[in-house]
Amino acid sequence: MLQSIDVELVIDGDDMSFTVWAELSAGGSWGWGSDEPPWFDVEIEDVRGEDNKTVSDYLWSKIVDNYDEYIVGLFEEEYL
Repeated sequence: MLQSIDVELVIDGDDMSFTVWAELSAGGSWGWGSDEPPWFDVEIEDVRGEDNKTVSDYLWSKIVDNYDEYIVGLFEEEYL
């Protein structure tokens, strides 16, 4: 399921706001009575700036390389 969250990050010393869109999936004991251990997966699909345009390749790299775990944690807090 495609979901979004708003994120404020510091990139190269500047405070910036983004909307991060990600495909979320969960399973295991959270889904349908499974005996499998619970799991939650976040696949970042798109990052948009305040102008609602997809960020540049440079910003994409900075965000995904440096804040991936933080963003995944935000999705887990919001959607679990």
